Amino acid sequence: MEARITQLEEFAAETNLRLAKIEARLELMATKADLEALRVEMHKGFAEIIKWMVGTAIVLGGTGLTIITFVIDNAIPK
Repeated sequence: MEARITQLEEFAAETNLRLAKIEARLELMATKADLEALRVEMHKGFAEIIKWMVGTAIVLGGTGLTIITFVIDNAIPK
């Protein structure tokens, strides 16, 4: 019986160490609120990127159209 109690005490000490390690890891884990904040931030970032891409495409299209018009007007002798 004494050997069994000693074994259980050793197991309890081991379990306490493992539990302490798990609790330390849990402090580093993201919570639902953290993930929600990240989702909102990413959504804003994606919207910003899309806005810049559309704006850049419009400017490049206008610039290309201007260059093509200039070349066509000046390439044909009058």
